[in-house]
Amino acid sequence: MKPITEIIRENLTPTQVLAICQAERAKGRFVNVNRLHSQLVEIEIIHPNRVIDVTPSPRYSLETR
Repeated sequence: MKPITEIIRENLTPTQVLAICQAERAKGRFVNVNRLHSQLVEIEIIHPNRVIDVTPSPRYSLETR
């Protein structure tokens, strides 16, 4: 399964870009920022795949030694 990638290309100030990056990183996502030219910023937000292992693990007791 591939991670979901979201791309935003807009005219944003550095403060707005920083706020978006901090909010997305707080949610556990990866963020890449590229300035394409003086007025256009590209923000790539990668939603990683999260897998929860539900396989039971064996329990060991002290009596089996």
